[in-house]
Amino acid sequence: MINLQLTLEQANAARYALLLHTSKDSLEYPSSRVVLIREVISELDKEIDQIISKLEGQTDYGVGK
Repeated sequence: MINLQLTLEQANAARYALLLHTSKDSLEYPSSRVVLIREVISELDKEIDQIISKLEGQTDYGVGK
């Protein structure tokens, strides 16, 4: 297992690059390499969503001030 610490911007950029790399590959019959890359994309999606949810929870919109 490899654990990386990335900024939100780095994770988003890596996800986008991986998506571009696999965008023309078959959804029905992907190679084993593409399956692995899509698993990485999925993990990045989960982590990015968690960070965005935390950031949205911390946002103060000034309501009631």
